[in-house]
Amino acid sequence: MLSIQSLVVAAAEAEHVELPIPAFGFGLIALALFAAGLVALWSFRNTAHGVEQAQQRRAQAQELDVARGRHRAEDRT
Repeated sequence: MLSIQSLVVAAAEAEHVELPIPAFGFGLIALALFAAGLVALWSFRNTAHGVEQAQQRRAQAQELDVARGRHRAEDRT
């Protein structure tokens, strides 16, 4: 069984690996990724509302066509 002293000596002899960038660089990268995700999320704001309005306009136009006796080619099948 290894003693605590031998573990401490082994840990002291281990090679220290430096980070590839300073520590605050990782924070900046995380902040940039968060901001990019926020921009992507913001670009889709109010999209569902627009789709709903487009569907309502399409349904109203189709109802008017049916009421006026005009049918689209795909409705005749």
